[in-house]
Amino acid sequence: MLTEGGNPANGQYDVLVTAHDAVTGGNQLGTTNEFLNLSVAAGKFTVSVDFGPNWLDGTDRWLETKVRKLGESYVTLTPRQRVYAAPMANLAARALTVAPGAINSSQLADGSITSAKLAPSVTATLGTPSGTLIGSFDLNATALLNSGYVRVPGLTSTVGGWSPIPELSAQTNSYSTMEGFSSLWTGSELFVYGRESFTLQARATRFNPATGLWNPVPTNAAPKFMSSTRLNLVQGGTNVFAFGNVDTIPDNTNSTGGFFNLANGTWQNIPTNGFTRIYDDGAALVAHFFWTGTEVLAVGSPNFGSFDGALFSPATNGWRQINTNGHPNVYMDSGVAGWSGSELLVFGVSRTNFGNMAGALYNPATGSWRPVSTNNSPRFNSSPNRNRLIWTGTEWIGFYTSSDFSVPSAFSAYNPQSDTWRRCATNGMPSLGSPGTGIPNYFWTGAEVGMILQLGATTRRTAVYLYQPTTDTWRSFISSEPAIASGITDFSRVISPQWTGTEVIAYLPVTPDDGSPNTVFRQQRFVPQRTLYIYQRN
Repeated sequence: MLTEGGNPANGQYDVLVTAHDAVTGGNQLGTTNEFLNLSVAAGKFTVSVDFGPNWLDGTDRWLETKVRKLGESYVTLTPRQRVYAAPMANLAARALTVAPGAINSSQLADGSITSAKLAPSVTATLGTPSGTLIGSFDLNATALLNSGYVRVPGLTSTVGGWSPIPELSAQTNSYSTMEGFSSLWTGSELFVYGRESFTLQARATRFNPATGLWNPVPTNAAPKFMSSTRLNLVQGGTNVFAFGNVDTIPDNTNSTGGFFNLANGTWQNIPTNGFTRIYDDGAALVAHFFWTGTEVLAVGSPNFGSFDGALFSPATNGWRQINTNGHPNVYMDSGVAGWSGSELLVFGVSRTNFGNMAGALYNPATGSWRPVSTNNSPRFNSSPNRNRLIWTGTEWIGFYTSSDFSVPSAFSAYNPQSDTWRRCATNGMPSLGSPGTGIPNYFWTGAEVGMILQLGATTRRTAVYLYQPTTDTWRSFISSEPAIASGITDFSRVISPQWTGTEVIAYLPVTPDDGSPNTVFRQQRFVPQRTLYIYQRN
């Protein structure tokens, strides 16, 4: 943490880093690492240092850092930072000059290399003194236990939870309704898109949590959507595709959406010619969009009617209809759709045999459908806001509102390889649909399905529930912070939690710090909490 005048430093600095064999004085080890015109944000910066070979020998070292602004002299930061000794492995440079097979057993006399000669170097490098502490997230760390460590129960702690993300530049967008925007994680930034209050103009921004900076996105030729639409954002390569119910202003009547190129910063219109028109009236609520690798696959139901679908190619800027022969004849307002990376799953209430379920899988590569078993499948009513599918890599996890209203929610998984359903554990999961429980939004961490929702009609708390498919178990994290703004119940419309690979980034509607009734949106991060266990060497 670099401070200037007692405050976190910001701007460009030159930095020198050197290694030494003592906390003060002593000898410099290796080369000097110089970093010129280094960006520092909120007092934080990251550099990779290399002091050359042989600067580590298993004993403690100290790093010295010098910093200066442009045109000024270097200031030495004190004290030097200690680098503690740790087990390590060094590659013997001399061995690199020996040709393979140059030394074999016939050239070594029996007993010429003794344990007395080997043991000291091994012990000096890898030996760990009694009392050494090591942290592990494994409750039964077998490797440590077998190496003479014992777990110290009193030193366990929980790591993770919610925390705000500092914003060094303000987010100036304000959206006319809580439903008029959406967000998407591009791999390094959060892309937020919607329309601004009063001017009703399209607005988009990009937020980088690493720097805390918001950067405006050009909106020239960007599509303009109705404020009440469900805005869908899909990333394909360097493009972000935006689909929604377009505004009726004259210059936008021939567009279903557009796509923004993250590399060159330009928008391109998506034509309606060949489109399925799944956005008629309120059908936007049940529209689904997926990136296949080369095209955007769109499926839905015009006017809540029959199923339809099409594929959009950014290369040709055109649509082509998908084959619907063999598709499941389901009500999409009560149905779900999910993409596995190669197949589309559509599942819902049958239109031909109302009250029963139906489903099928579509392969864009072959243009063919295959039926889905309904044996042991869930049964749910028409509630598109609550029905969700999450692909885990081997199966879809589905969250449904039950058709039996005495059972608020159902939870099932479908495996396309075996064409089988399984009922998932509900012990430990929230009762979706119960009084005071908001409609959740979902994310996938690579190991767990997560849902974020609000609990309590008066005492409002932010809840995160995590389901692990491999163990069929739930765990939860419930906190009074961040405080969700009053009147927000449908999280599926107002936030879009994005998994970055290590944490969830969420753009949440929260109560302002001054207690005013106006809702503000703040960046929050959630790290799935885990228990850290401490092991001690005997």
